[in-house]
Amino acid sequence: MNVTAQQVEELISLHPDVVCFGSEADRVSDGWIKRAEERLGLALSESYKWFLRTYAGGEIGAEEIYSIYGVDFDSVNRGDIVYQHIVGMKNNLVGGKELVISETDMGEVFSLIIQGLKMTNAQ
Repeated sequence: MNVTAQQVEELISLHPDVVCFGSEADRVSDGWIKRAEERLGLALSESYKWFLRTYAGGEIGAEEIYSIYGVDFDSVNRGDIVYQHIVGMKNNLVGGKELVISETDMGEVFSLIIQGLKMTNAQ
């Protein structure tokens, strides 16, 4: 099922009591998106890049949707998607074919599946 950006925006606007995202004023810059892709060694999906450029990040309920914080990936923590991936890989908590975007207090894990979008200069 393909969902359009307009459908996502409409759904978000219907539930302001549940969804708390940033705005385009908070957006993640293309430079930080490129740095994240280079560090991760993969290209982020266009839909996730749209989310980063449109909302930056935020929460659904009380659960954070990981973003790119615009801080050095090795020193940032919490909900930066690159930091979370680095820690997850070091501790064998995630595989190389998934990029976790949220983990709930109930132990649920939500991921983007990586499908052959490797770049060459991963660290």
